[in-house]
Amino acid sequence: MHRYLLLVIFFLLTVGFVSPVAAEDKLASILQIEEPVYNFGTIESGKRVKKNFLLKNISDKEIKIIDVRPDCGCISTLAGEKLIAKGEETEIEVTFNTAGFSGFKSKVIRVYLDNAQVPYFFLRLEGTVLSDYTITPNRIYFSEVETKQQGLSQKVAIISNEGLNMICKEALVDNERVKVEITAAQGKQIELTATLIPPFPVGPLRVNIKAAVDIQGKGVRAFSIPLLAMIKSAYEITPAEVSLGLIKPESLASVGETVKVDFKKEINAENISVNSSNELVVADLVKTEGSVAILRIALKSSASGNVRAHVAVRLEGEETEGISIPVYAIVAKQGE
Repeated sequence: MHRYLLLVIFFLLTVGFVSPVAAEDKLASILQIEEPVYNFGTIESGKRVKKNFLLKNISDKEIKIIDVRPDCGCISTLAGEKLIAKGEETEIEVTFNTAGFSGFKSKVIRVYLDNAQVPYFFLRLEGTVLSDYTITPNRIYFSEVETKQQGLSQKVAIISNEGLNMICKEALVDNERVKVEITAAQGKQIELTATLIPPFPVGPLRVNIKAAVDIQGKGVRAFSIPLLAMIKSAYEITPAEVSLGLIKPESLASVGETVKVDFKKEINAENISVNSSNELVVADLVKTEGSVAILRIALKSSASGNVRAHVAVRLEGEETEGISIPVYAIVAKQGE
Protein backbone atom coordinates (compact mmCIF):
# COMPACT_ATOMS: atom_id res chain seq x y z
CA MET A 1 0.00 0.00 0.00
CA HIS A 2 2.91 2.33 0.78
CA ARG A 3 4.26 1.86 -2.75
CA TYR A 4 0.81 2.55 -4.22
CA LEU A 5 0.57 5.83 -2.29
CA LEU A 6 3.96 6.84 -3.62
CA LEU A 7 2.71 6.24 -7.17
CA VAL A 8 -0.28 8.48 -6.54
CA ILE A 9 1.93 11.23 -5.09
CA PHE A 10 4.28 10.97 -8.07
CA PHE A 11 1.41 11.28 -10.54
CA LEU A 12 0.14 14.41 -8.80
CA LEU A 13 3.58 15.98 -8.90
CA THR A 14 4.16 15.17 -12.58
CA VAL A 15 0.90 16.73 -13.70
CA GLY A 16 1.64 19.92 -11.81
CA PHE A 17 -0.21 19.52 -8.53
CA VAL A 18 -0.93 22.66 -6.56
CA SER A 19 -3.04 23.16 -3.46
CA PRO A 20 -6.81 23.13 -4.11
CA VAL A 21 -7.27 26.63 -2.65
CA ALA A 22 -4.50 28.14 -4.80
CA ALA A 23 -5.82 26.40 -7.91
CA GLU A 24 -9.38 27.63 -7.28
CA ASP A 25 -8.18 31.21 -6.72
CA LYS A 26 -6.21 31.22 -9.97
CA LEU A 27 -9.11 29.72 -11.91
CA ALA A 28 -11.59 32.23 -10.44
CA SER A 29 -9.40 35.10 -11.62
CA ILE A 30 -9.79 34.16 -15.31
CA LEU A 31 -12.97 32.06 -15.69
CA GLN A 32 -16.44 32.29 -14.25
CA ILE A 33 -18.01 28.82 -14.29
CA GLU A 34 -21.70 28.41 -13.67
CA GLU A 35 -22.15 25.34 -11.44
CA PRO A 36 -18.77 23.56 -11.91
CA VAL A 37 -20.10 20.67 -9.81
CA TYR A 38 -23.47 19.51 -11.12
CA ASN A 39 -25.57 17.22 -8.92
CA PHE A 40 -28.07 15.39 -11.12
CA GLY A 41 -29.93 13.98 -8.11
CA THR A 42 -31.32 10.47 -8.55
CA ILE A 43 -31.78 8.75 -11.90
CA GLU A 44 -32.55 5.24 -13.12
CA SER A 45 -29.65 3.22 -14.54
CA GLY A 46 -29.56 3.27 -18.33
CA LYS A 47 -30.71 6.87 -18.71
CA ARG A 48 -28.39 9.66 -19.85
CA VAL A 49 -27.49 12.76 -17.86
CA LYS A 50 -26.72 15.84 -19.94
CA LYS A 51 -25.27 19.10 -18.63
CA ASN A 52 -24.08 22.21 -20.45
CA PHE A 53 -21.36 23.86 -18.37
CA LEU A 54 -21.24 27.63 -19.04
CA LEU A 55 -17.80 29.29 -18.99
CA LYS A 56 -17.21 33.06 -19.14
CA ASN A 57 -13.82 34.69 -19.71
CA ILE A 58 -13.42 37.39 -17.03
CA SER A 59 -9.70 37.96 -17.64
CA ASP A 60 -8.16 40.68 -19.80
CA LYS A 61 -6.88 38.18 -22.39
CA GLU A 62 -8.39 35.54 -24.65
CA ILE A 63 -8.49 31.99 -23.27
CA LYS A 64 -7.99 28.91 -25.39
CA ILE A 65 -9.38 25.45 -24.59
CA ILE A 66 -6.86 22.87 -25.81
CA ASP A 67 -8.64 19.65 -24.88
CA VAL A 68 -11.46 18.16 -22.80
CA ARG A 69 -10.81 14.77 -21.21
CA PRO A 70 -13.38 12.78 -19.17
CA ASP A 71 -12.23 10.20 -16.62
CA CYS A 72 -14.47 7.47 -18.02
CA GLY A 73 -15.54 6.07 -21.38
CA CYS A 74 -19.12 6.49 -20.16
CA ILE A 75 -18.73 10.28 -20.59
CA SER A 76 -18.90 12.11 -23.91
CA THR A 77 -18.06 15.81 -24.29
CA LEU A 78 -18.58 18.52 -26.87
CA ALA A 79 -16.88 21.89 -26.51
CA GLY A 80 -18.37 24.97 -28.14
CA GLU A 81 -16.11 27.87 -29.15
CA LYS A 82 -12.61 26.91 -27.97
CA LEU A 83 -11.15 30.40 -28.31
CA ILE A 84 -12.93 32.55 -25.72
CA ALA A 85 -12.43 36.27 -26.17
CA LYS A 86 -12.38 38.69 -23.22
CA GLY A 87 -15.88 38.95 -21.76
CA GLU A 88 -17.26 36.17 -24.01
CA GLU A 89 -18.84 32.83 -23.07
CA THR A 90 -18.72 29.24 -24.28
CA GLU A 91 -20.31 25.95 -23.28
CA ILE A 92 -19.00 22.44 -22.73
CA GLU A 93 -21.68 19.81 -23.21
CA VAL A 94 -21.19 16.71 -21.06
CA THR A 95 -23.26 13.52 -21.34
CA PHE A 96 -23.05 10.65 -18.84
CA ASN A 97 -24.38 7.24 -19.94
CA THR A 98 -25.46 5.59 -16.67
CA ALA A 99 -25.93 2.11 -18.17
CA GLY A 100 -24.09 -0.43 -16.02
CA PHE A 101 -23.78 1.87 -12.99
CA SER A 102 -25.46 1.86 -9.60
CA GLY A 103 -25.18 3.83 -6.37
CA PHE A 104 -23.59 7.25 -5.85
CA LYS A 105 -21.31 8.23 -8.75
CA SER A 106 -18.93 11.15 -9.25
CA LYS A 107 -17.50 11.70 -12.73
CA VAL A 108 -14.69 14.16 -13.46
CA ILE A 109 -13.94 16.04 -16.67
CA ARG A 110 -10.51 17.67 -17.02
CA VAL A 111 -10.39 20.77 -19.23
CA TYR A 112 -6.95 21.79 -20.55
CA LEU A 113 -6.16 25.44 -21.23
CA ASP A 114 -3.35 27.21 -23.06
CA ASN A 115 -2.53 29.11 -19.87
CA ALA A 116 0.64 28.85 -17.81
CA GLN A 117 -1.07 29.80 -14.52
CA VAL A 118 -4.10 27.53 -15.01
CA PRO A 119 -3.07 24.65 -17.32
CA TYR A 120 -6.26 22.71 -16.52
CA PHE A 121 -9.33 22.65 -14.29
CA PHE A 122 -12.09 20.19 -13.41
CA LEU A 123 -15.81 19.90 -14.01
CA ARG A 124 -17.82 17.29 -12.18
CA LEU A 125 -21.08 15.37 -12.48
CA GLU A 126 -22.39 13.57 -9.40
CA GLY A 127 -25.52 11.91 -8.18
CA THR A 128 -27.18 8.59 -7.40
CA VAL A 129 -27.96 5.95 -10.02
CA LEU A 130 -30.81 3.61 -9.12
CA SER A 131 -30.42 0.14 -10.52
CA ASP A 132 -32.21 -3.18 -10.49
CA TYR A 133 -28.95 -4.87 -9.48
CA THR A 134 -25.99 -4.44 -7.14
CA ILE A 135 -22.39 -5.49 -7.80
CA THR A 136 -20.39 -6.23 -4.66
CA PRO A 137 -17.58 -5.40 -4.52
CA ASN A 138 -17.96 -3.01 -7.46
CA ARG A 139 -14.24 -3.40 -8.23
CA ILE A 140 -11.56 -5.98 -7.41
CA TYR A 141 -8.27 -4.84 -5.92
CA PHE A 142 -5.11 -6.80 -5.06
CA SER A 143 -2.33 -4.85 -3.32
CA GLU A 144 1.38 -5.65 -2.90
CA VAL A 145 1.40 -8.78 -5.07
CA GLU A 146 4.66 -10.69 -5.56
CA THR A 147 5.62 -11.50 -9.17
CA LYS A 148 5.31 -15.27 -8.54
CA GLN A 149 2.64 -15.23 -5.84
CA GLN A 150 -0.02 -17.92 -6.18
CA GLY A 151 -3.44 -18.58 -4.72
CA LEU A 152 -4.83 -15.04 -5.13
CA SER A 153 -8.57 -15.02 -5.81
CA GLN A 154 -11.52 -12.76 -5.10
CA LYS A 155 -15.24 -13.28 -5.52
CA VAL A 156 -17.73 -10.75 -6.87
CA ALA A 157 -21.52 -11.01 -6.74
CA ILE A 158 -24.18 -9.58 -9.06
CA ILE A 159 -27.42 -9.33 -7.06
CA SER A 160 -30.94 -8.67 -8.35
CA ASN A 161 -32.47 -5.90 -6.22
CA GLU A 162 -35.92 -6.92 -7.47
CA GLY A 163 -35.53 -10.59 -6.60
CA LEU A 164 -35.53 -11.68 -10.25
CA ASN A 165 -33.96 -14.88 -11.47
CA MET A 166 -30.74 -14.40 -13.48
CA ILE A 167 -28.56 -16.66 -15.63
CA CYS A 168 -24.93 -15.83 -16.34
CA LYS A 169 -24.34 -16.64 -20.01
CA GLU A 170 -20.59 -15.97 -20.05
CA ALA A 171 -17.77 -14.21 -18.20
CA LEU A 172 -14.59 -13.19 -20.01
CA VAL A 173 -11.35 -11.34 -19.38
CA ASP A 174 -8.82 -10.31 -22.02
CA ASN A 175 -5.61 -11.05 -20.12
CA GLU A 176 -3.80 -14.35 -19.70
CA ARG A 177 -2.73 -13.37 -16.15
CA VAL A 178 -6.33 -13.34 -14.93
CA LYS A 179 -8.81 -16.22 -14.97
CA VAL A 180 -12.53 -15.70 -14.33
CA GLU A 181 -14.94 -18.51 -13.42
CA ILE A 182 -18.71 -18.54 -13.00
CA THR A 183 -19.06 -20.09 -9.55
CA ALA A 184 -22.83 -19.50 -9.21
CA ALA A 185 -24.47 -19.30 -12.63
CA GLN A 186 -28.18 -18.99 -11.81
CA GLY A 187 -30.47 -17.46 -9.21
CA LYS A 188 -31.17 -14.10 -7.63
CA GLN A 189 -27.42 -13.75 -7.11
CA ILE A 190 -24.69 -14.55 -9.65
CA GLU A 191 -21.16 -15.20 -8.38
CA LEU A 192 -17.88 -14.87 -10.26
CA THR A 193 -14.37 -15.70 -9.06
CA ALA A 194 -11.31 -13.88 -10.40
CA THR A 195 -7.94 -15.60 -9.96
CA LEU A 196 -4.50 -14.17 -10.71
CA ILE A 197 -2.20 -16.46 -12.73
CA PRO A 198 1.55 -15.87 -12.06
CA PRO A 199 4.15 -14.88 -13.03
CA PHE A 200 3.27 -11.19 -13.39
CA PRO A 201 5.10 -8.22 -14.91
CA VAL A 202 6.02 -5.62 -12.32
CA GLY A 203 3.69 -2.63 -12.18
CA PRO A 204 -0.09 -2.13 -12.20
CA LEU A 205 -2.15 -4.91 -13.78
CA ARG A 206 -5.49 -3.48 -14.99
CA VAL A 207 -8.25 -5.50 -16.68
CA ASN A 208 -12.03 -5.46 -16.99
CA ILE A 209 -14.11 -8.56 -16.37
CA LYS A 210 -17.00 -8.75 -18.84
CA ALA A 211 -20.13 -10.69 -17.93
CA ALA A 212 -23.34 -11.26 -19.90
CA VAL A 213 -26.34 -11.92 -17.64
CA ASP A 214 -29.87 -12.83 -18.74
CA ILE A 215 -32.27 -11.14 -16.30
CA GLN A 216 -35.82 -12.53 -16.04
CA GLY A 217 -38.15 -10.45 -18.19
CA LYS A 218 -35.47 -7.89 -19.06
CA GLY A 219 -33.17 -9.70 -21.45
CA VAL A 220 -29.39 -9.96 -21.51
CA ARG A 221 -27.39 -7.23 -19.83
CA ALA A 222 -23.64 -6.62 -20.07
CA PHE A 223 -21.61 -5.95 -16.93
CA SER A 224 -18.04 -4.65 -16.63
CA ILE A 225 -16.13 -5.14 -13.38
CA PRO A 226 -12.69 -3.46 -13.10
CA LEU A 227 -9.76 -5.34 -11.59
CA LEU A 228 -6.49 -3.77 -10.42
CA ALA A 229 -3.48 -5.63 -9.04
CA MET A 230 -0.32 -3.81 -7.89
CA ILE A 231 2.62 -6.09 -8.68
CA LYS A 232 5.62 -5.14 -6.58
CA SER A 233 9.23 -5.67 -7.51
CA ALA A 234 12.39 -6.77 -5.78
CA TYR A 235 13.94 -3.98 -7.83
CA GLU A 236 13.70 -0.25 -7.16
CA ILE A 237 12.14 1.79 -9.99
CA THR A 238 12.27 5.60 -9.89
CA PRO A 239 9.81 6.85 -10.99
CA ALA A 240 7.53 3.81 -11.23
CA GLU A 241 5.24 5.55 -13.74
CA VAL A 242 5.99 8.17 -16.39
CA SER A 243 3.41 10.93 -16.91
CA LEU A 244 4.60 13.46 -19.48
CA GLY A 245 1.47 15.59 -19.13
CA LEU A 246 0.05 17.81 -21.86
CA ILE A 247 2.59 18.48 -24.64
CA LYS A 248 2.49 20.94 -27.52
CA PRO A 249 3.66 19.38 -30.83
CA GLU A 250 6.54 21.86 -31.16
CA SER A 251 7.85 20.77 -27.74
CA LEU A 252 7.98 17.01 -28.43
CA ALA A 253 11.72 16.98 -29.12
CA SER A 254 12.53 18.43 -25.70
CA VAL A 255 10.13 16.37 -23.56
CA GLY A 256 11.19 13.14 -21.90
CA GLU A 257 11.75 11.39 -18.59
CA THR A 258 14.74 9.65 -17.03
CA VAL A 259 13.97 6.41 -15.20
CA LYS A 260 16.38 4.54 -12.93
CA VAL A 261 16.03 0.81 -12.29
CA ASP A 262 18.11 -0.60 -9.45
CA PHE A 263 18.50 -4.37 -9.89
CA LYS A 264 20.27 -4.65 -6.51
CA LYS A 265 23.22 -6.45 -8.09
CA GLU A 266 25.97 -5.75 -10.60
CA ILE A 267 24.66 -5.61 -14.19
CA ASN A 268 25.95 -5.20 -17.73
CA ALA A 269 24.22 -3.22 -20.45
CA GLU A 270 24.48 -6.23 -22.79
CA ASN A 271 22.17 -8.22 -20.48
CA ILE A 272 19.31 -5.70 -20.46
CA SER A 273 16.48 -5.47 -22.99
CA VAL A 274 14.16 -2.46 -23.23
CA ASN A 275 11.01 -2.45 -25.39
CA SER A 276 7.99 -0.18 -25.79
CA SER A 277 4.47 -1.47 -26.47
CA ASN A 278 3.71 1.66 -28.54
CA GLU A 279 5.81 2.69 -31.54
CA LEU A 280 5.17 6.35 -30.68
CA VAL A 281 7.01 5.92 -27.36
CA VAL A 282 10.79 5.63 -27.52
CA ALA A 283 12.62 3.91 -24.66
CA ASP A 284 16.42 3.69 -24.64
CA LEU A 285 18.98 2.33 -22.24
CA VAL A 286 21.31 5.31 -21.70
CA LYS A 287 23.90 3.62 -19.48
CA THR A 288 24.45 1.41 -16.45
CA GLU A 289 26.09 2.41 -13.18
CA GLY A 290 26.83 -0.60 -10.98
CA SER A 291 23.44 -2.11 -10.19
CA VAL A 292 21.46 0.73 -11.77
CA ALA A 293 20.15 0.94 -15.35
CA ILE A 294 19.33 4.47 -16.53
CA LEU A 295 16.62 4.78 -19.18
CA ARG A 296 15.34 7.68 -21.26
CA ILE A 297 11.65 7.63 -22.23
CA ALA A 298 10.32 10.10 -24.80
CA LEU A 299 7.84 10.47 -27.66
CA LYS A 300 8.40 10.42 -31.40
CA SER A 301 7.76 13.62 -33.34
CA SER A 302 4.76 11.92 -34.99
CA ALA A 303 2.97 11.36 -31.65
CA SER A 304 -0.48 12.90 -31.28
CA GLY A 305 -3.56 12.69 -29.10
CA ASN A 306 -3.78 10.45 -26.04
CA VAL A 307 -0.61 8.31 -25.90
CA ARG A 308 -0.32 5.29 -23.61
CA ALA A 309 2.33 2.59 -23.48
CA HIS A 310 4.17 0.14 -21.28
CA VAL A 311 7.96 0.02 -21.37
CA ALA A 312 9.21 -3.49 -20.62
CA VAL A 313 12.64 -3.89 -19.01
CA ARG A 314 14.11 -7.35 -18.65
CA LEU A 315 17.38 -8.61 -17.21
CA GLU A 316 18.69 -11.69 -19.01
CA GLY A 317 18.67 -14.78 -16.84
CA GLU A 318 15.94 -13.56 -14.48
CA GLU A 319 12.97 -15.90 -14.02
CA THR A 320 10.39 -13.12 -13.74
CA GLU A 321 8.24 -11.50 -16.39
CA GLY A 322 10.41 -8.39 -16.11
CA ILE A 323 9.45 -4.81 -15.30
CA SER A 324 6.57 -2.88 -16.86
CA ILE A 325 6.66 0.93 -16.64
CA PRO A 326 3.38 2.68 -17.61
CA VAL A 327 3.75 5.79 -19.79
CA TYR A 328 1.06 8.45 -20.25
CA ALA A 329 0.97 11.63 -22.34
CA ILE A 330 -1.43 13.89 -24.21
CA VAL A 331 -0.18 15.67 -27.34
CA ALA A 332 -2.21 18.72 -28.36
CA LYS A 333 -3.32 19.21 -31.94
CA GLN A 334 -1.14 21.30 -34.23
CA GLY A 335 -1.87 24.98 -33.82
CA GLU A 336 -3.79 24.61 -30.56
